[in-house]
Amino acid sequence: LSEKAFVAWGECSDQSKCWKCKQNGKRGKRCVEGERPGMHTMICYPDSMVQNAMSFFEKRYEEHSRLYTHGKTTAGNYMVCDILLLAEPHFRILATDDGEDTFA
Repeated sequence: LSEKAFVAWGECSDQSKCWKCKQNGKRGKRCVEGERPGMHTMICYPDSMVQNAMSFFEKRYEEHSRLYTHGKTTAGNYMVCDILLLAEPHFRILATDDGEDTFA
């Protein structure tokens, strides 16, 4: 699948929903040299590979959903949360205004 894929510039279809456009807007980031507003590099597949690419991403979504909603995974998430709550008085993670996390 990746052998025939290539990277190309493409026009952003909906800048109000695009995570990259939103991220650049929040940071007041200007376009990288050679980049145009509303344009992004995108992974492209030839027409003959569209069905294979769609099948791959559908299967990936199904497996991701199955794994992360599994009961043991959920129990593991709760255990990690409990551990962090118990450790909080001794090890704190503080958020700062610039978005960086610091440890106290």
